[in-house]
Amino acid sequence: MRTTSIDEMTTTDNLASTKEERSPYLGIPKKLQITLLAGVLAVLAAGLTWWFGPWSHKFHIRHMGFLELHWYTESHPKDGYAWRELGLRLARDGDAQLAEPALIQATLLNPNDPEPPTALAEIYIAQKHYKEAFELLKSVTSRFPNYELAHVDLGRIYTHKASYLHAADEYQAAVKLDPKDSVAWRELGICYLQMQQSANAEQAVQRALQLDPKNPDYLALASSVDAAVGKIDQAVAEARQAALLAPRNLPIQSNLVTILLQNPRSPSDIALAARTLDYIRQHAPTAPLLPYQEGLLAEQQGHWQEAVHDFEQAIQLNPSDDAGYYALGQALRHLGRTAEATKELAIYQRHQDLRRRIENIRLELGSNSNNPKLYLQLARLQLQIPDLAGAIESLQNAHELAPNDPTITAHLQQLQQIQNAQVPAGQ
Repeated sequence: MRTTSIDEMTTTDNLASTKEERSPYLGIPKKLQITLLAGVLAVLAAGLTWWFGPWSHKFHIRHMGFLELHWYTESHPKDGYAWRELGLRLARDGDAQLAEPALIQATLLNPNDPEPPTALAEIYIAQKHYKEAFELLKSVTSRFPNYELAHVDLGRIYTHKASYLHAADEYQAAVKLDPKDSVAWRELGICYLQMQQSANAEQAVQRALQLDPKNPDYLALASSVDAAVGKIDQAVAEARQAALLAPRNLPIQSNLVTILLQNPRSPSDIALAARTLDYIRQHAPTAPLLPYQEGLLAEQQGHWQEAVHDFEQAIQLNPSDDAGYYALGQALRHLGRTAEATKELAIYQRHQDLRRRIENIRLELGSNSNNPKLYLQLARLQLQIPDLAGAIESLQNAHELAPNDPTITAHLQQLQQIQNAQVPAGQ
């Protein structure tokens, strides 16, 4: 009988020990396997704790379905984040009627969040409730000066009121906070163009184009700016590129016509303008700029009597369009009708003076927006241009500030009656 030596016994014991300490599946020592399993369980436990704990609240809210979120806000009326999520979703979906109360509730429950009141202001802007939107946005930009979207929206209100200096201030704040906001750069360029600051307008629009070089709206604006500073070749190239990118966009096609006819370089430019004008006439025969552009084309073709007729029609359709008076005066002068030309050019100069006075009042309103007398003065100047819609809006602002003022109320009612009488039957 064979006996086992001490060396053999030692080897056998080591093998047995090794077999006991290793996993039969992975060959991992059991102690390490237990450690890994414990780690996995710890991570799982932490995840479950997070999932069912207060840390995951926002995650749950964001991933709720619409109906579930609606029911949740009804059962948890003090949950500001839920109201925020509901209001923003409704606003994105275009349901302003339901979004408005949800956003109001979110703003009241969490006054330190700038997004709900800004979204609420955008709803008011869409509804043309500019006073309410203005007050909200002024509050947001004052308390949260680094919230870029509120500056953009406030700039939109100033632009609507033609207060371009204040609008430019807001857009400058926006692009400083987000230099990649091409929309803010574009709007800033428009403000500079309206203020006749062509160099600044050119820089702003070029920044917008650098960020979005194939945007036809940006290209069309760039063409207007370049035409204003005398870069005609570049202006025509940009206007043509914009028109090619947006062949069915009538305002962009109209911009091409204006650029070509105001700065014709060759007969081919006039021919292209004529073809584009035919397209606009075919698809939008009542376009407001059409008579004015017909007059410009008649001028370039040497049909001066026809140009006078077109410019007179343009003024009749849009009596506040200063360009029409200037063009009519030049056409009459070319025909030797000096007295009539002098009269039309005098109207043009008077309108320019009125617009300067209007801009001064708007600048004053920027720091004194609660003064109804300033709005009344503004309305009286606007009526002289005449800008009936603008005058009514100014009087409405004055009426909101002084609802019991009989003078403001009487003027507003009178202008509204005139406006209603001008609306064609059936509209």
